[in-house]
Amino acid sequence: MSHLLACSILERSKFGEPIWTWAYPSLTESQKSYVIKKTPIEDQKTFFYGKVKNIWFYVSDLMEGNPEKFPDVQNFSVILWARDFNPDKYQKLGHVLSQVYGKTADPTQVLQHFISVMTIGICNIDGNGTPMEFGMVGKYKKTDLKELIKHFGLEAIVIYSAMLLKKRVIVYHHGLIQLLESLKTFPSFIPHRKFDETLFPWFEVTDEGIAALRNRKFFVAGCYDNSILSHPELTDIFVNIPAKEITITPQSKDGLAMTKIQKDVALFLVQLSESESSEEDVIKKIGEKTHEIIDNMKSMTSTRDDGREVLYISRLKENDVNPAMMTFLIQLATAENILVLETEA
Repeated sequence: MSHLLACSILERSKFGEPIWTWAYPSLTESQKSYVIKKTPIEDQKTFFYGKVKNIWFYVSDLMEGNPEKFPDVQNFSVILWARDFNPDKYQKLGHVLSQVYGKTADPTQVLQHFISVMTIGICNIDGNGTPMEFGMVGKYKKTDLKELIKHFGLEAIVIYSAMLLKKRVIVYHHGLIQLLESLKTFPSFIPHRKFDETLFPWFEVTDEGIAALRNRKFFVAGCYDNSILSHPELTDIFVNIPAKEITITPQSKDGLAMTKIQKDVALFLVQLSESESSEEDVIKKIGEKTHEIIDNMKSMTSTRDDGREVLYISRLKENDVNPAMMTFLIQLATAENILVLETEA
């Protein structure tokens, strides 16, 4: 089933006024106003993405149409709306649809290709092009996990641990495009989980933006306003990309204390980043290492009569598990939806 929900065209007049030219099947007024609010970024001409109430939107590169066909239009963007987080796939599709609209100025031509992708996952391009397949593109195909690990070195383990244990992560970069490029790589640290509902591409440091995160126990959120660094209560770790700094907030230090497992993984990550392995292989190997850690934790659980897996804290104490490791195992069990109880009934 296609995750695509809608396609729309946003034009800007010669006077810079935004005009919603066309949408299929439709957009709500809140969706329109949100995108208008987000798009007028100074000199913003390249692809970017965002989210409105768990619906992702993908804004194509600004394009200038044929002056004869667009006499009163400065530029336009095709905006795709979807249920899933897949920037690379929708950037490619948005570019294709933008080219169609730029040549024809005809929304029905865009609709024809959009419906084709929605129904059969293929976009047939006229001229010298060939049919393009959009149904099975890898979810995080253009990630750069190796480079992200190299960027932070051994400290990359803090990001890995925070995401494995479902902590709150805020990522900062002063440039929006650089921020979005980095953010799409973060889910690759924990490839067995979905992040569609817990990834927030960027939020503003306003009462509304802060309120959206305040009551969440787990998220990965991007921000390009450095005033976010003065709100440690919102997060467990700050990832400052340009400064190459990762800060664990005071209230989260105990929960992210390093164990032998994490120290071993830290070395493993750095070695992978320096290897000749492809990006795909690096993600696969990290996933295998993560499954080993989870399986080791599950070997300490019991299964109740109702089939529910349980991790008993009393058993960990009986086996002389040290406090830092016990905290790690309890948090990992919780993150994997395993019940944690003090003692057996």
